[in-house]
Amino acid sequence: MDDKKVTSTYDLERVRLTDPFSVEPNEKVEIPFSFLMPIEVPLTLGMKTVWVHTGLDIKRSIDPSDRDYIQVLPNALLNSVLNSVNQLGFKARHIECEELPYRLRKQVPFAQEFEFIPVSGEYYGKLDELELLILPSAHDRLEIIMEVDRKSRGLAGLFAEALDLDEKVIRFTVTSEDIPTMQQKINNNIF
Repeated sequence: MDDKKVTSTYDLERVRLTDPFSVEPNEKVEIPFSFLMPIEVPLTLGMKTVWVHTGLDIKRSIDPSDRDYIQVLPNALLNSVLNSVNQLGFKARHIECEELPYRLRKQVPFAQEFEFIPVSGEYYGKLDELELLILPSAHDRLEIIMEVDRKSRGLAGLFAEALDLDEKVIRFTVTSEDIPTMQQKINNNIF
């Protein structure tokens, strides 16, 4: 926040797998489990790491915990958004989790932001960058805050850039029903 970089971890969910029990010497115990991944889990793109942290309450244990790293891929809806941006000629430049202002917070204090630059297509030479802040509402619904940063031209463009007048912020929602026309929907919101 305020362009200050902070590294932090956040517990998205805590799950108790069993009630307390005892394990006898040489006894092996396996506890199968599953859980639904919270929609706020960031994708493991860029420098993001996500893990399942397991812990045991073992008296006099040196390290009763374990951290298992997992790969988090986009679901069909977010994948459609990211592919559509790529098809419009953009390439991901930077992906990070951003602390959200209080007015945008729902379940967690952060959201994942994708920063793209135009490398081909109609926006090459017209835009400096395109940022998408993804706010998951449900597994089949995303709120997107899109910041479009136009390329400055001439003296007026320099003043506009200095005052951030070359940026446009658009907030819109996409659902699974938008997947077939996602590229058009994103394109319509850019200009």
